[in-house]
Amino acid sequence: SYYQAADIFVYTSLYENFGQTLLEAAAAGLPIISTPVGIAPEIVIDGETGFLVNDDSKMISERIRQLNNVSTRREFGTRIREIVKKKFAWSNIIDQYLQMYQDLL
Repeated sequence: SYYQAADIFVYTSLYENFGQTLLEAAAAGLPIISTPVGIAPEIVIDGETGFLVNDDSKMISERIRQLNNVSTRREFGTRIREIVKKKFAWSNIIDQYLQMYQDLL
């Protein structure tokens, strides 16, 4: 998989509804550098699981340099994977859908 071959995931979209690729990268344990679009603010905890950035190339380059350390990347990756497992477990998704349907009734 491409995710397994990567060290980090950089996502610089200016607009995103959800961001499936962000979720896939996080589930693969990749630290994420992303603009604050779609699902990024829910899973990227700045300085803990990755970095939220604006579209400034110098800022993005600095964040990439910060993730050059292998142990830092592993720590960030482990944290973001756990967040995704907890927030997006099927049991949680089902509960959210059930609540939404109950609210509609």
